[in-house]
Amino acid sequence: MGQLFSRVCGICLLLKSSGTIEGRKKLQKTVYILKMSRFTFPEEFNWADYGPYSPELANEIQTMVALGLVDEEKDLAGTYKYSLGEKGRDFLKDYPGLEMPNSAWESLLARIAAKLNSKSAFDLELLSSCVFIYDEHQSLEDMANKIISLKPKYKDSITQVIDYLKIAAQLRNASTITRAVEIIDKLN
Repeated sequence: MGQLFSRVCGICLLLKSSGTIEGRKKLQKTVYILKMSRFTFPEEFNWADYGPYSPELANEIQTMVALGLVDEEKDLAGTYKYSLGEKGRDFLKDYPGLEMPNSAWESLLARIAAKLNSKSAFDLELLSSCVFIYDEHQSLEDMANKIISLKPKYKDSITQVIDYLKIAAQLRNASTITRAVEIIDKLN
């Protein structure tokens, strides 16, 4: 029960901090990047067509939608939009001690969520893929070639791939949430 409770809290807090997240892919990539930024998200991620993907997270979101904790809307273009539902807001009010560990933590989550939410799904897919693929024992060129081979749609974005691999290196080596947020803040 405790792990389920923490999963629900994490997603509710993310949606409270970010408002609306447009797209399933963007939601998946945001949670993955937050997890790699030292925020507590217990979901496991594997490599899939669009980079890091968690079937657990997809199931949790659908369950939370069914329970009214999360609102899901589909626009005319077929894009899903996620926001904190009324029951999700009530859930956070019922557990005020869990809402945010402290105001500094809340501020960090809000900063990183806003920055990630301002990026396109295309950019978040690339960034999360670079973080997933990053290996300190390989050269940037080798990792960039691996990204391009796995994701040919980025072949014209080699400079961005290299830049994101450098960010991935910093993020992987960040020892605190504060440092991870500072790194994400530098995203163009």
